[in-house]
Parts: sequence; C-alpha cells; structure tokens
Amino acid sequence: MEDKKFNVVFQSGVEKAELIIRELKEENVLPVARPIKVGIIGTPGTIRDFLDKRINELPQKQCHVLVDRDNNKIVLVINESDHYTVGTITDKLEFHPKLIEFGINMKKGWDPLELGQFFKMNRSYFYDRAENMAIVATLRDFKAKVDVSIEKMKSDVGSFADNYSGAVTSNLPGEFKLNIPVFKGGDRETLEVEIWATVTGRDVSLQLVSPGAVNFMEEERDKILDFQKERIMEIAPETAIMEV
Repeated sequence: MEDKKFNVVFQSGVEKAELIIRELKEENVLPVARPIKVGIIGTPGTIRDFLDKRINELPQKQCHVLVDRDNNKIVLVINESDHYTVGTITDKLEFHPKLIEFGINMKKGWDPLELGQFFKMNRSYFYDRAENMAIVATLRDFKAKVDVSIEKMKSDVGSFADNYSGAVTSNLPGEFKLNIPVFKGGDRETLEVEIWATVTGRDVSLQLVSPGAVNFMEEERDKILDFQKERIMEIAPETAIMEV
C-alpha cells in the first residue's frame, strides 16, 4: 500500500477517536440503473400535450398509435423496438364518477327509500328542482303502497304465490331529466331517464335507464376520439396510427 498522509481534525472537546481505513480492490461506482419507462394515463388530450413538448425528441417512425374504441382509449407507444425505453401515453375516456354513482344503464338496483334519499342529496344534478322534490316524495311512499297491494293480493288469492312482479300499479314518473356530465372532463349533458320497478315478493328494486344516453355515449365517444386522433396526426404525421 502506498504511504499516504491524512490530516485528522477532532471535534472540539474530543481527545481520542478511532479511524478505520479500508482499501477497495475495485472502484466504488454505483451500478447503472435501467431507464424509468414512461407509463402515463390521462384524460383525452394527454397524448397531444405530451407530443406538443416532446415531438422533437422522439423518433416518429419508432412510435405508433392505437385507437381502441371498444375500450374508449387511444394509446401512444414510444420507442417501440427498445425494451429499456419503450413507454406508453394513454388518452382514457372514462365515465364521470357521478354518472356511475347514479348507476344509469348499469343494472344497479335501488331500494325506493335509498333512491329517494340519494336524489334528495343530489338535487343539483336534476334539470328541474321541483321535479326532483316530487320524485323524492313519490319514492318515499312507494314501498308502503307496494306492501299494501301485496297484502291485498294475498288475502284475495291465497298465499301460494310468492312472485308479484308487475302486479303493482306504479305512480313513479314515466321519465325525468338529469343535467349531468357523462365523461370525465366533459360538460354537463341533459339526459332523459326512466325508473323501472321490479317487485318480487316484498322486495322492490328500482333501476335507472336511459336509452338516449346509450346513443349519446357512442356518438360522443367517437367524436372525442376522432378529434384527438386528428390532432395527433397533425403533430406527428410520420407516426403510424391504427384502429384496433
């Protein structure tokens, strides 16, 4: 070992200390870490914003775009042939959390009292405040009227039947209007919604359905994805774009 001189300075008040010196056989160098792969998922426009800032750094012909309408998304794959640096940026079109909470066209069953309370707490999403109050009042009394009708049927025809579906005449509204965003990041839309009632024994289940919402969702989805697709083509004209 080559002789070396060290100047050791003790902390004030320290008279004695131990100094340990180790000789390394190899250079003490940190290992090279793999690159962190890009994996971003955002609302429609995320890919466009990414490309706006990074297009000059990307080899366009080593990237491709997949438009997946069935899953409501567009995926940009960058550095497609490099295992270490390949990454994805995704425009994901998702239903608004409040639309999911209402359960429209999602086969979600509601108890009448539970639905009435939910409507009352979400009055701001109704197109008409007075209509909301009337529906809440109707739902509050609906279960009681069902029970009375069932008791009358049992007294008239006996107790051998346990299925009373469709036997109760409902005073629920034929339809009402909601003013609610359909997709995350989107504006509020006016949807016409119906309440379907199923009565089995003493169990009452209500579902919210909107045939018009189905058409709107498909048309709006295609409109949004097509717009983002065109913007990507403008920014990255040499990148392959494919429908899957």
